[in-house]
Amino acid sequence: MRALYLAVLAMGAGLASCGPGVDDPENLPQMGNWQETTSLVSASVDGAAIDPSKLPKGMPKLGSKSACGEPTVRTNEEFLKIVNAKILKNCKLTPLTKTGTQASLSGSCVGPKVKGMDTEMAIDLRSIETENSMTIDFSGEIYVFAADGGTSTMAVEYQRDFKRLGDC
Repeated sequence: MRALYLAVLAMGAGLASCGPGVDDPENLPQMGNWQETTSLVSASVDGAAIDPSKLPKGMPKLGSKSACGEPTVRTNEEFLKIVNAKILKNCKLTPLTKTGTQASLSGSCVGPKVKGMDTEMAIDLRSIETENSMTIDFSGEIYVFAADGGTSTMAVEYQRDFKRLGDC
């Protein structure tokens, strides 16, 4: 399940700097003090909803944090470098599609072995941005293939909201 955490960490946006910097005119969101809030939309195993407190360790921390920077939608190359350098392998992504203020990306990756069983992961990312806000919707499914031929699926949906609070 750590694979899902890493994918959510890399799910398309981050604050471009950790201190005051120069605004990137190619990037719609402006440099400033941003609040980032991560929330769980839904979680299930084999179609049955699960209590968020029962999620495996290593899942994204829910809640808010603030930082000075500039959120940006990452490129396919940046995204692949992050996830492939960690746990996931052989990720195949659709090209990052940007249309106006929206972006989307989907793909699949080979996940880590879980108690000796093979895993795969499918992901879907969608974002919308303005000068003062960005929302990223992430959905992911991890498929665990048992030795007896059975398959279990864990599905999660997270949302990351970025809101510009003002200048740094």
